[in-house]
Amino acid sequence: MNLSTEIGLLYVDEDFNKDSDNDYLSAGWGVRFDKQLLNGFTQFYHKHTGIWDLQDTGNVVWNTWTGFRFPMLYGVVASTELRYDYNSNSAAGADSTDTTFSLKLGYQW
Repeated sequence: MNLSTEIGLLYVDEDFNKDSDNDYLSAGWGVRFDKQLLNGFTQFYHKHTGIWDLQDTGNVVWNTWTGFRFPMLYGVVASTELRYDYNSNSAAGADSTDTTFSLKLGYQW
């Protein structure tokens, strides 16, 4: 089982094509967690990052990834993942949320 966290100050510089640019000082955080399940047959993982604008406290951005990874042979892994992104102050014409479901095949070392 692994768990790591981070917190700190960030400078954010947003450049938009169809909206006014924006820059601000923010508080940022992150969490990473993973745990082997079923005697190593699968691994549950979760990653979360966030940004909170310190000038406009209603402006929050966060991204999450949650999934299961299945080791196969010779370092090849398959995984299924749900990603959810939220931006309370998204650009004009853009949605404030985005949800993606993925099936992946990769290599892990």
